[in-house]
Amino acid sequence: MARLIFKAPYYKPGRKAGKGERGAYAKYIATRDGVELLRSGMADYINERKGSNGLFADEGVVINLSQIEETINNHSGNVWGLIFSLKREDAERLGYNSAEQWMNLLRSHRNDIAKEMHILPSNLRWYAAYHNKEKNPHVHIMVWSKEPREPFLSREGIHNLKQTFATDIFRQELTSIYKKQTEVRDDLKEQY
Repeated sequence: MARLIFKAPYYKPGRKAGKGERGAYAKYIATRDGVELLRSGMADYINERKGSNGLFADEGVVINLSQIEETINNHSGNVWGLIFSLKREDAERLGYNSAEQWMNLLRSHRNDIAKEMHILPSNLRWYAAYHNKEKNPHVHIMVWSKEPREPFLSREGIHNLKQTFATDIFRQELTSIYKKQTEVRDDLKEQY
């Protein structure tokens, strides 16, 4: 059965994220093996372009990895490291096997993320990177608010985000199921 895995850890100011400061986590997700680059509408792999990174954000946002690292390290509030992951066969079947598809999905749901994290949309800051892993392609999203005391993510918010993204990702399959249900319902009505 197809499913979406969603994790939502957060990193407090001064807390290490992985092997270094929180900004180092941004560098890790931006440059690790398997990360896809998006340049001029074309995806590439990180090891083909030295010094490049796989981060993306809202349209028009400049990606400067060293500035992003510094901003995250100096941020006085929590920074979330959201992860959405699919099985390889589901990602292939549903078309979520590219950085471009994930970028479009995240951009279309940025205000849903802000709402569930209790962040004003104008204060939302996020950067993401897609990792085209063999068994579990996934996207990492670093999220925080310009206003450090503003955000929090409750269990209900986690549930709502997972449901929102799963509904969009699995929309094609759900449409097929709903169509079959309608056909069965129509057949039953004709019989009675």
